[in-house]
Amino acid sequence: MRETYRSISRMRTLTDSLLDLADRYSEARGWSLKTIARKAANDAKFFARIADGKGVTTRRYEHVMLWMSENWPVGCEWPADLDRPSAKADAA
Repeated sequence: MRETYRSISRMRTLTDSLLDLADRYSEARGWSLKTIARKAANDAKFFARIADGKGVTTRRYEHVMLWMSENWPVGCEWPADLDRPSAKADAA
């Protein structure tokens, strides 16, 4: 049982994935995280709050992930360890 808890604590969280993706997007576009947050979440402090340990709702997470997917820089590969959302799948 104790080993299970240790492996859970080492798991990558959704917020970790979101922040890593935002960093990659920032690097590829040359935009600040504030600019991406303003465009993706209509909130310039969105990523800063997550980095400070604040939570994010599922709806907001999905919205930001979809925005980044739809606006992903051409020529920049989407991270292989993350499922890429699509509006078509969400509409079904």
